[in-house]
Amino acid sequence: IIQLAKVAELSLNTYQEEVTWQQGNVPVEVTSNLNWVVTTPCEWITVDPASGSQSGNFTISYVENPATTERNCTVFVSGIELIKELSITQAAHPDAIDELTANQISLFPNPATQSFTIQSERPIDQIQVVDIVGKLVAEFNQPEKKLAINTIDWEKGTYFVKVTQKKTVITGTVMIQ
Repeated sequence: IIQLAKVAELSLNTYQEEVTWQQGNVPVEVTSNLNWVVTTPCEWITVDPASGSQSGNFTISYVENPATTERNCTVFVSGIELIKELSITQAAHPDAIDELTANQISLFPNPATQSFTIQSERPIDQIQVVDIVGKLVAEFNQPEKKLAINTIDWEKGTYFVKVTQKKTVITGTVMIQ
């Protein structure tokens, strides 16, 4: 009797999803004959369950996108030597008003990778940058009319920028990729 090796199988019912800016979830079906694990590098996405055996399901949950730009994430499903990728694109928040631009303050580039610059025609009293959970990440008192902010050591994600000019606080967002 000759026993043939079992061919590893791993497939998903979807490989690309475009979702609304609001929080929600996407159910995913896995067809497989092996153990599999789901991972994602994005803080705004969670998966449940994060692993399974044979064919099964998992759910991708995502939080509201507060930014004025869409965001993307790849979810990986792996088993033995097989890896499948599921791309998630979340729409930008439609009502996010860019207060910075309305007050003649420039923030560029956005999204940013290693740094971003804030520039204003008027003097700036203070700049604060906070992460999505409200933790102060950076603070600059009495900066010039133009300031480059280094983000090399920052986690990827959305940050809120508060610019104070003459006791007026103007807010905006920056995406770090």
